[in-house]
Amino acid sequence: MPLRYGLLLLLGGFFLNVHIVLTATPACAGSGPGEPSPPEAYFVVESLNENGPEDAASLNLRTPQEALKVFFSSSREANFSRASGTLNLQSVPVKDRPWYAPYLAERFYYVLNKQPWINWSVVSDREDGQLITDEPSSSGDALKPRRSIKIATVPLDQWNVEIRLERFKPAAGPAVWLFSPQTVEKIIPLYQAYGPGPLVQYLPQTMRMHLFNGDSLWQGVVLLSVALLATGLGLLIQRGFSRAIKRFGSNFTKVIVSRTQGPTALLFSAFTFYYFTYTLLSLSGRVFGFFEPFVSIMLVAAVTWLGIRVIELLAE
Repeated sequence: MPLRYGLLLLLGGFFLNVHIVLTATPACAGSGPGEPSPPEAYFVVESLNENGPEDAASLNLRTPQEALKVFFSSSREANFSRASGTLNLQSVPVKDRPWYAPYLAERFYYVLNKQPWINWSVVSDREDGQLITDEPSSSGDALKPRRSIKIATVPLDQWNVEIRLERFKPAAGPAVWLFSPQTVEKIIPLYQAYGPGPLVQYLPQTMRMHLFNGDSLWQGVVLLSVALLATGLGLLIQRGFSRAIKRFGSNFTKVIVSRTQGPTALLFSAFTFYYFTYTLLSLSGRVFGFFEPFVSIMLVAAVTWLGIRVIELLAE
């Protein structure tokens, strides 16, 4: 009899443990779709972007992907007031936010468009930022709620700047995903390193936006205009120099000028084109990138041609 009771108690304890393990396992796996995120899956703040040009609560910023969509779609339409709603303006003085936030958004858009910096594979389309993947993650980010996501790393001087999206929960309003305050603080240094040349600010905004958006037609129009300007300016400088030499120079100097007119004109034109396009404009895009090596070849060819003519003159 004691043995029978002992076996019954042992079996009862075994099944009780199995029941506890099976019922506890789902809770350890994390929140499923539609379930609320744990309270630590966002940063609690008193308010967000007070006096900003766009209220973050009025935008669809529920997921990291939606936040990026709002930023890029608004920027492509030149609506930088709306795009600035995706920035956490904590580091911007409240009185300056109405005008400075769109200013930052436009420059940030150009930096992010300069190169494919963003790693879209880490950008979740879930409110809690979880990564749903079939592959094992060594970082431990998969199937875990996140409140800070590094979406890009941009080299700056000797350091790397992390571009981060973070989730913030204001006291009165839903949790939203914004570019982190640390990221916003680095926009101007990044723009100074990767932004366009000084001539771009004088272009009409419509043309600027076509160029920023990588419009190949507008890039071609700009390159053709600069090429015509460079050719005309190069010929003008070369002819003015030739006239001055013919009028005031010696016979030997006149011979040198007449023999080097071709390579000199090509050198002036190629240099002017390169300086205007890749220094004063310094824009990114497929068309600009495609022609850059050809302009470099033209410069080398002009210098080589000029050097050959000078050697021929010295040999005579």
